[in-house]
Amino acid sequence: MKKLLLAFLLFVVPAFGQFASDTFTDTDGVHLQNHTPNIGGSWTLSRGSTNLDINTNHIYATASAGIAYYTISASPASADADVQADFYCVGGQTMPLIVGRASTSATTAYGVRVNSGTTWNLYRWLAGAISTIGTYSGDSCTTTRTVKLQMRGTAIKVYIGGVERISVTNSDVTAAGKAGVGTYYSYVGTSYWLDNFSATDAPPASTARKQRAVTF
Repeated sequence: MKKLLLAFLLFVVPAFGQFASDTFTDTDGVHLQNHTPNIGGSWTLSRGSTNLDINTNHIYATASAGIAYYTISASPASADADVQADFYCVGGQTMPLIVGRASTSATTAYGVRVNSGTTWNLYRWLAGAISTIGTYSGDSCTTTRTVKLQMRGTAIKVYIGGVERISVTNSDVTAAGKAGVGTYYSYVGTSYWLDNFSATDAPPASTARKQRAVTF
């Protein structure tokens, strides 16, 4: 009986994709920690005071709290991930914040917020110590802006409206942590809000391959 040895490639693709999302669709006045996200489990206040509520399917600040952020319970597959949301603020005020690689036990994270409506700051928190590691001025937050925090190893980038606006190299925060949303400083009211949150694992840099021999 003749045997033929055939080799073929099997493509092994690492798991990646969206691990959390929230359109904040809920009853007005529901506290974020009592709201169930579309994907991702639940929200927990990880830093600051409880102050984010649902209003017309957005989240907004209801009390002055300085810096506060909530993390979603779902975890990324690795430290390489994207965090994205829609920002809106009239009157040049400050409120929306997104975070990535956020610790739930210490104020350690990367974060992006809009400052005074037109300046965008990339922050690094390390055990509570905050540093501004990147800044961009030009895009007004008086119309909705989709903001993405992209983390790939030490390459940390911010996209506003799909355009790369901030790019830095920083190695201070390396743990995968959690993704989240929050507020920066004490502006209160429904005119400053955040919507359409999502968090996504980074796609693989290349497709892994391995060979398997099959004998007939």
